[in-house]
Amino acid sequence: MNQIEAKLVTWRSQAQRLSALHEAQAKSFKLKKNIYLGLTISLGGLSSILNMFVNSKKNNIYDYVTDGLMLIMTGFVAFYNQQKYPEKMTSHYHYSSEYKKLSRDIGSEIILRESNENLYTNLGEYLKFIKGKLDSLTENEPDLPFRRASLDNSDLLISQTSSEDKV
Repeated sequence: MNQIEAKLVTWRSQAQRLSALHEAQAKSFKLKKNIYLGLTISLGGLSSILNMFVNSKKNNIYDYVTDGLMLIMTGFVAFYNQQKYPEKMTSHYHYSSEYKKLSRDIGSEIILRESNENLYTNLGEYLKFIKGKLDSLTENEPDLPFRRASLDNSDLLISQTSSEDKV
């Protein structure tokens, strides 16, 4: 394996890991979204049932309980809206998909190179394109809280290959 193929393999591996991390983060936000929506709906339903049950009696303990449940439910809704879980989930799914596409593109080029056929006639331009796409994705991607622990070594590899990109 020559130096160019090694770079392609490294970048493909980087794209695959980032895709998996973004997908995991998106699933985490989806779970949080479902939990908060489920709690909000459950509390709203419980509050409505209690309200119907004691509708004829005024100034009793059930009124305070239903009001408390409504306040808690409002707090859940406010927290849910502030956290923007659906938007975060969508963004992470998008970047996971973009990294998967990049990984497939690199994989296709690697396979073609192994059969002595290049998809791109100018390999230097292809490397610049792939590096630019990878850099663009990593600069604009949403935050991954656990990215540093998972990718420290591969980030180092990417930065090392960046300085060698004078192909």
